[in-house]
Amino acid sequence: MDARCIDIKAMVKDPAYIRDIVLKENYSFTRNETQIDTYFKVKDGRFKFREGVNNELIYYERANTAVRNAEVKVVSDLPTELKPVLEQAMGISCVVEKHREQYEKNNVYVRIDEVKNLGTFLEILCYDKNQGLNLEKQLEKLKKQFNIQNEDLIPESYSDLIMQKEV
Repeated sequence: MDARCIDIKAMVKDPAYIRDIVLKENYSFTRNETQIDTYFKVKDGRFKFREGVNNELIYYERANTAVRNAEVKVVSDLPTELKPVLEQAMGISCVVEKHREQYEKNNVYVRIDEVKNLGTFLEILCYDKNQGLNLEKQLEKLKKQFNIQNEDLIPESYSDLIMQKEV
């Protein structure tokens, strides 16, 4: 999927509260899996090999801001044998292990992530595949719906948070 994405992330104290909202708002349950994201050393952006139900290469560039914009490039259904080749060629910057529960409605993903050594997070992602959607306005409505305050937002990626903990 190549798309413009905008997302937010916040710590979750009560995942059941989030589940109640997605059920009430008729989101579809689309994913329940463990994912291992291996981030590689790159000059710009973030480049990772995701092991989960499908193996994916994901590349994106974005600033660490509370509301994050990114052009995301994804290549799916890759052989596991590709990962050690990338590890050797590029080097690993960090590994993030998480259990992801995902819900979807229209162009919105709501994710509850239990991240090893970090805790539980809510991630809300809106995407636009060249349809001209106002993602910023849509995300503001979702923040209100899920009762997320600006001070709750976490600008860093999981990889940044893991690397900060390791220092």
